[in-house]
Amino acid sequence: MEGTAPVSDVFGRIRDEVPAGELVPWPTEAPTLPEGAIFDVLGIRPTHLGRGTARAEMVIAPQHLNQRGLLQGGVLVTLADATAGWASYCLVPDGHAFTTLEMHTNLLGGARLGDPLVAIARTVHAGRRTAVLAVEVMQEAQGDRPPTDRRLTAMFTCTQMILPPAGA
Repeated sequence: MEGTAPVSDVFGRIRDEVPAGELVPWPTEAPTLPEGAIFDVLGIRPTHLGRGTARAEMVIAPQHLNQRGLLQGGVLVTLADATAGWASYCLVPDGHAFTTLEMHTNLLGGARLGDPLVAIARTVHAGRRTAVLAVEVMQEAQGDRPPTDRRLTAMFTCTQMILPPAGA
């Protein structure tokens, strides 16, 4: 893409320049998702990044529903896992990569067609070899609910193994 920075540069800049605990909007110079990738297909969009933290959102569409007309749990896990991944990219040192060792999700409430979901990932532990992240997935307030009335839909945790640079 002409005029865009490589995503790895964007993640590194956020890791190095954004103070811990702060989120900044997804940089306009960074490509978001490859067309046709699972996040594109599901409508998952990263909106904010920070050092070891990230925010993403999606709106429940017909393709996200199970046979009962509720959000299929795997879609919710994918949203949480993607958000944890973006947070992890802003955490690991230059040249390093990561892979998920384990993940766990508590599904705490259902979501329906049209419900907006927000996922917020934060780092719980950042060591030399592993990182643990927690993600809260919430339904945004709609209708007559006040904007501060978010409903917790899922709690997700994962452990990332931090991989050294190739040849190290």
